[in-house]
Amino acid sequence: MRRRRPVRFLACAAVVLAVGACSPDTDTPVPEEASEPFACGKLPVRGVELMSGRDELDGQSSNDLGGGIPSQCIFKDGDEFVLHVNVDDWSETPAINPTGMTAPEEIQDRLEQSDERSPLAATDVGVDGEGWVSGTPGDSGALWWACDDVIMVRFSLETPVEGRDTVEDLTRYARSVLPAACDVTGL
Repeated sequence: MRRRRPVRFLACAAVVLAVGACSPDTDTPVPEEASEPFACGKLPVRGVELMSGRDELDGQSSNDLGGGIPSQCIFKDGDEFVLHVNVDDWSETPAINPTGMTAPEEIQDRLEQSDERSPLAATDVGVDGEGWVSGTPGDSGALWWACDDVIMVRFSLETPVEGRDTVEDLTRYARSVLPAACDVTGL
């Protein structure tokens, strides 16, 4: 009987380590500076991995606006959507977004009427403009940023990690992406 106790102890310890190693990281903050590896041009992957708790993400982009900034990037884990990033440039052709609105002013008006969003200041994300963020910890969330009157950047987190602050994660991720995204017309 005594010989089984060390074996049981080691088996239990292995299970505890394996379960702990598979848990999503809820303590590491999403980086505020863009760094490799990138997906869809210049969108940092590490922040999306932390926000979603997934490390095998596929970033698919479409309609490059220049400088490696896509007009849309979808991060997926298999068939499951994790994060959508849209950069809309209204200077050449009016974009129609999922809300059905066609200009940043319309989006601003609608968001100002919503009780589910919190305003963001330029100091929150490190670039000129204005925006809004919505979400609750462990639940999906969105961040909209109007760089000026022609560039709108939208982030939509579909599968967040329970135990992480969705609003904080989206704000930090936006801080890493917006300097390049808002300068897209100058690239």
